[in-house]
Amino acid sequence: MEPTDRALVLGSSQPDSLVDRSAAAAAGFAVARRRSGGGIVVTGRDDAIWIDVLLAPGHPRSRTDVDHAAVEVGRVWQVALVSLSNGRSAAEVGLDVHSGPSLHRESGRILCFGGLGPGEVSLEGAKLVGISQRRARWGARFQCQVQLRWAPHEWLGCIRPGPGAPSDLLPLTVATITPPPTGAKGLPERIARAVASALG
Repeated sequence: MEPTDRALVLGSSQPDSLVDRSAAAAAGFAVARRRSGGGIVVTGRDDAIWIDVLLAPGHPRSRTDVDHAAVEVGRVWQVALVSLSNGRSAAEVGLDVHSGPSLHRESGRILCFGGLGPGEVSLEGAKLVGISQRRARWGARFQCQVQLRWAPHEWLGCIRPGPGAPSDLLPLTVATITPPPTGAKGLPERIARAVASALG
């Protein structure tokens, strides 16, 4: 998915009132909503790489249990990112797939990167790949995002204050992928190809 603008993307169950749309517009952010659950995702052409993984029920990577399904997709991401790391192993790179129950649930209900769910990938303990999941008769859709930059000071003022507001959660330790010296051009395509290869 290629964002054409910067946006604050609400999860399916989050109220519209959570975001001050006037403040968001003034800060240069559109406001959108996705059908999958979870907290706010901040995305944009220079901010993140967003790749959707769709699996039909018969795919070898498909799992009926939602947590196991997310872990399977997380392992795909781990293999893909390791393949781009110049021959280093997952342990050497520090990439870990979370396979236990969700951590920091309350934080994750506000900001996607405030929690750590099954299948999500961390780099040296900091969340790198966020995954949300939506299931239907045709299979499962995993919306996956990797941060290129993390700049909460640019959008924090767009979120209305209140109990559990993002300001209560910061600073969050969030990992980013550093673009090569030549810049981020072509990086999403390289990562998408690596993910497709890892999916088999």
